[in-house]
Amino acid sequence: MLSGRLLVQNKKPYIFFFALLLSACQFAPRPFCPAQLYQKAQNDVCQVFSQQAPLCKEIDFKHAMARGLRYNLDYRVKQANAAIKIGQMKLAEFAMLPVAGLSGSTYSRNNDDATFSSNPDGSPNRNLIAFGADRHIRTWRAGLQWNLIDLGMGYIKTKEASELVLIAEEEARKDLQKLVQDIRVAYWTAFVAQELKKELQSFHTRLEQFKDTLDKALIDKTIPKEDLLTYQSALLDENRRLVQLEDRLKKAEFIFKSLINIPANQSIILKEPPVALTKIQNLRGLNFEKLDAITLVNRPELRGQGYQKRIAELGTKAAVLQALPILTLSAGRNYNSNSFLVNKFWNDKSIEVSWNIFNLVSLPVSLREAETQIKFENLKLMALTLGALNETRIAFAHYQNIANECRVAKKQTVNANRLYHYTKNKFSANRASKQQLITTQLQYIYAKVDELLLLSDTALALGELYIASGFDVLPIEATRVSSQEVLCIIEDRLKEQENLSFKAYVDMTYDRIFCKT
Repeated sequence: MLSGRLLVQNKKPYIFFFALLLSACQFAPRPFCPAQLYQKAQNDVCQVFSQQAPLCKEIDFKHAMARGLRYNLDYRVKQANAAIKIGQMKLAEFAMLPVAGLSGSTYSRNNDDATFSSNPDGSPNRNLIAFGADRHIRTWRAGLQWNLIDLGMGYIKTKEASELVLIAEEEARKDLQKLVQDIRVAYWTAFVAQELKKELQSFHTRLEQFKDTLDKALIDKTIPKEDLLTYQSALLDENRRLVQLEDRLKKAEFIFKSLINIPANQSIILKEPPVALTKIQNLRGLNFEKLDAITLVNRPELRGQGYQKRIAELGTKAAVLQALPILTLSAGRNYNSNSFLVNKFWNDKSIEVSWNIFNLVSLPVSLREAETQIKFENLKLMALTLGALNETRIAFAHYQNIANECRVAKKQTVNANRLYHYTKNKFSANRASKQQLITTQLQYIYAKVDELLLLSDTALALGELYIASGFDVLPIEATRVSSQEVLCIIEDRLKEQENLSFKAYVDMTYDRIFCKT
C-alpha cells in the first residue's frame, strides 16, 4: 500500500504536465459570429456619435468646418499617428541612458552544503566535516551597465524618431488642408442640392403629367406618331440626364455628412456659403517666380521628404558605429546573506571590450547601401520638387479655365431664364405648346445647376491653387484649441480670403519669408 502511494506521488509531475499539454491543445481560433459582429459595430457607431456635441438643425459653413476638424474620423486617425510618433521619440530617448538593473534571488536546499577535510596525504578525512554555506541564501545586486555603442545607436534612433515626428506633422498638415478643401466643396454642392430640391420636385410633377398626355397621344391613331416618338426620345434622354444630376447632388449630401461625422439619416439645413467661396479672381500677371519660391519652402511633401533624406544620412553614421568595438562599463552593489562569508556587502566594477571582426569587414558594403539610400531619397526629393512646381502651373491653368467657363455659364443661365419666362408667357397666351414649356424649363434647370456646380468647381480650383503653393487654409494649431477659438480662426481666414486676392497673398507671403529685416 505504501509503495503504491509512493508510485502515485512520483507520477504527479508527469500527470500535471500531461494535463497542461492536453489543455493547451484545446485552444483554437474563434472567429466572431454574425451577432457579435453586428453588436460590436452597433456599439462602435453609438460610441462615435455619443461623444459629439449636439448639432443644430441649421448649420453654417464655419460651424460645419469646425465640426469636421473636431470629429472627422479619418483626420483623427492621422492625429493619432502623429501622437504615436511623438511617444516613440520619447521612448527612443531612454535608449541613450545606461541600463539600471536590480536583481535578487532566494536559494534553498534540504541538507547542508558540507565537505570533508583532507589528510596530509591528500585523502579525505571523513571524521572532520566543514560547512561552507547556509541552507537558505538570499542575494541581490543593484547596478548600472552602459554600452557605448548602444549610447551612439540610441542617439541615432532618437534623431530618426524626431525626424519621423516632423514627417508625421507635415502629413497631418497636408491632411488637414485636404479635409478643409473637401468640406468646402461638399458644403457647396450639398447647398446646391438643398436649393434645387423643391424646384426639381415641382418639375418632376409637371413632367409626369406631360408623359401621361404624351402616352395618350401615342395611343390615338388619328395623331401622326413620328413627331411624338421623336419628342418622346428626346424627353427620355433629358430625363435620364436629370436623374444623373440628382444622383450627383444626393451623393454630395451624404459625402458632406460623412466629412463632418453626422448620421446619414439626420436632416440638416445649410445656410448660404460665404462670399469668399463664390468670388472669381483675376489672376493675370501672377508672379510665378515668387510663387515657385513659396512652393519650395511651404509644400508639406517637400519638407517631409527633406526630413526623410536626413534619416537616410543617419544610416552612414549607424553603419560606422556598428563596425566599432563594443565597450561595456558596469558597476554595482551586491549582497549575499550567507553567514559563512566575511563580507556580505561589496561593490564591483568592470570594463568589457568585444569586437566582431565581421562587422568591420562588412563596413564597406554597409556604407555603400547607406549611400544608395541617400541617393534614392535625394532622387525622390528632386522628383517631388519638380512635381510640386508643375502642380502650381496646372492648378493655375485649371483655375483660369474653370473661371472662364463659369463666366460663360452665368450668361447661359441668364439666357435660359429669359427663354423660359418668354415661353411661359407664350404658353399662358396659348401661343406655345406644353412640350416647348417643359423643354425650356428643363434647359433653365440644367443651366442653373451647371452654374452653381461650376461655382463649386471654381472654389475647388482656387483651393487647389492655394494648396499647391503650400498655403495653410487653416493652421495646424486650429485642431488643438477650443471650439470657439476654431470658429474665430475660420472666420478670420474667410475674411482674409475675401479681402486678399491670391496675387496679393503671393506677394505678402514672399515678403514675409524672404524679406525679413
